[in-house]
Amino acid sequence: MKHILFILTIFSFTLLSCKKDYTCSCVQTYTTTAYVQYGTHHPQSTTVSSFSNTYKAKKDEAESICKKSESLNIQNYGSGESFRTATETVTCEVK
Repeated sequence: MKHILFILTIFSFTLLSCKKDYTCSCVQTYTTTAYVQYGTHHPQSTTVSSFSNTYKAKKDEAESICKKSESLNIQNYGSGESFRTATETVTCEVK
């Protein structure tokens, strides 16, 4: 009986440490503030897109890889009335 329990324990640990397929799902949001350029008013705009990647890894490894895909990028353009700020954010999670 002890031998069977020992074998089952080792088998359980082996299954827990196996690499599995994890999907990193990300949402990218790009926003530009409203501005006027050459007399033309450009309203605030927002574009949202999503993408995903699948990794064969342990869960903590997949989460680490996924977090590296996240970013925040803020840039300013123009001057005076044509001044605007573009903000791009990428947020991700493992599923």
